[in-house]
Amino acid sequence: MGQHTFPFDHRFRALFDIVARVVPFLAYATGLALYAVWWYATAQHRLVEKDLDPHIVTLAQNRTLIGPVVSLIGIGFSFLDTRISLVLYLLLIPFFIRPSHIDIHFRGGSHD
Repeated sequence: MGQHTFPFDHRFRALFDIVARVVPFLAYATGLALYAVWWYATAQHRLVEKDLDPHIVTLAQNRTLIGPVVSLIGIGFSFLDTRISLVLYLLLIPFFIRPSHIDIHFRGGSHD
């Protein structure tokens, strides 16, 4: 017999490929915008407390840059195989959901 496909199968795949290449650019731009806002707020302590620990500022900057960096890597992989880029984006979800030392610092809890 042969392999059966749905009539819209090829169009769905083409749409998925386009979305897999466009959405990472949006994630990249959003991440860079967030970084720019954080940089502006913390530069010369414009919008943060004067005694905010510089280590916390650096941690937040590094954590914020992870999204755009992974997005750029995902964009590159999307031209090879969109499934690889999808896996990269899915790996970002637990990274950003899990509380980090920054969250614990602002929440006032322990580091355990």
